Amino acid sequence: MQGLVYIFIGVAGLAVGVAAYFGFTFTPIEAFVTAMVFVCIAVVMLERQLRRRAENRLEKAIEDLSRLLATDAQAGAVLGQRINALTDENPGKRLDGVEADISVLGTVVRQVAEAVSDLEEARKREQRRAPASVFVPPADIAPASPAISPPPILEPEPSIPLELLKQAIDEGRLIFHIQPIFILVQ
Repeated sequence: MQGLVYIFIGVAGLAVGVAAYFGFTFTPIEAFVTAMVFVCIAVVMLERQLRRRAENRLEKAIEDLSRLLATDAQAGAVLGQRINALTDENPGKRLDGVEADISVLGTVVRQVAEAVSDLEEARKREQRRAPASVFVPPADIAPASPAISPPPILEPEPSIPLELLKQAIDEGRLIFHIQPIFILVQ
């Protein structure tokens, strides 16, 4: 871009020289000197303008850097204060409190796990022992029929024979997913 400006200055200087030669009847040397003076003055003015622009840009950059340095200095001061505050604190006391809280929570979790395990085991025992719901008539009414015993609990029959299932697993034709059953204690 700057080269284009210099080309325009040269063309304008040539135009001034030609105008001086033909318009003002200067001699060729005087027209050449006039053109050179015009070109020199134009170049000096352009360079002065470019220098001012560069100085303004540098001043703005310096101001931005000084603002950034001031911000960094403030952040460094705040960080230094925080570090000093952390070094002044005694973490041993705080860690002892946290350790005690974790110990209490561990004990509570263990007790809850044991209670849930006991409840699960009791429920399983009751399911094994409890008969199916049977209507028991009040004591003053005689039963109309002999006592009905609950039907035995039958497990469902597999829809696929066990041998066929084993063969399919061995041959890799069956994709199976194992989903473990956990109780809380485990």
